Amino acid sequence: MKKIALIIVIGIISVFAYKKLVKKPYYIEEIQAFEKIDQANTPPKNPIVFAGSSSITKWVGIKDSFPGFPIIARGIGGASYPDLIGFSNEMILKYKPKQVFIYCGDNDFAFYDNITPEKVTKNFQKLFNKLRKELPWASI
Repeated sequence: MKKIALIIVIGIISVFAYKKLVKKPYYIEEIQAFEKIDQANTPPKNPIVFAGSSSITKWVGIKDSFPGFPIIARGIGGASYPDLIGFSNEMILKYKPKQVFIYCGDNDFAFYDNITPEKVTKNFQKLFNKLRKELPWASI
């Protein structure tokens, strides 16, 4: 009986631990919204992708700022470099852009207590290297 109770307790703890580990990021709705936009409107070929934090999201008239250019804006409020790295496929790579502009980094300092300029730089380099590897033709 004690073994069964112990197995049940371990099972319950495992379920809660698993749920905590696979918790949805707070911005998953924004990623899903990008997918809906792409389904409703076919993204342009060889676009210029602006990716980053709310500075991109709140840039009213970003397309008007670059008339005649195929602009895709993919900003997430509160995004940091780990977010862009983790969702680079959904936000950048899938569009096969000819150019990529990144605005990010300020939230890294705002949200993480143990962040250093060196860590932010390393995260930028990680994103840059990933984009360079996957998009060798693009200006980044």
